[in-house]
Amino acid sequence: MAATKRITHLTFIQDTITRMANEANTLKAWLVPVVTAAYGYAVIGHSWPVAALGIMASLVFGWQSARYLQQERAFRSLYISAARGEVTPFSMDITDHTVSLWGKRSALWTWSVGGFFGTFVAVGVCVVLYAVFC
Repeated sequence: MAATKRITHLTFIQDTITRMANEANTLKAWLVPVVTAAYGYAVIGHSWPVAALGIMASLVFGWQSARYLQQERAFRSLYISAARGEVTPFSMDITDHTVSLWGKRSALWTWSVGGFFGTFVAVGVCVVLYAVFC
C-alpha cells in the first residue's frame, strides 16, 4: 500500500479511537451530576429507591463505558496491524481484534471503568443503607 494511503487509513483508525475515548469521558461527565442528585435526594429524603436509581445509573453508564473501552482497545490493535501492513487497505473490521468483556483483560476491571464507576456503586450502597436504617 502506498505511504499516503496507509497514513490516511491510520488517521481514520486514530479518529475512531479518539471518538471512543471522548464518548467514554462524556459518560463520566454525565454520570457525576446524575448520581450526585440521586444520592443527595436519597440522603435528605431517606429514600432508598432513589439511591437505587443512582446505583442503576452507575451500572448502566459503567457498562457503556466498558464497551467504549473495549472498542477502543480493538481499534488500537487494528491500528497496530494496519501500521504493519497486515490489514486490507481501509478496512475497519475489528472482529479479529476484539477482547471479551468478561475475561481477565476485560475493560470492566480497569481503573477507568471498575475503579471509577465501582466507587459510585459503593457510595450508592452506603446511601441505601443510610436511607433504610437511619
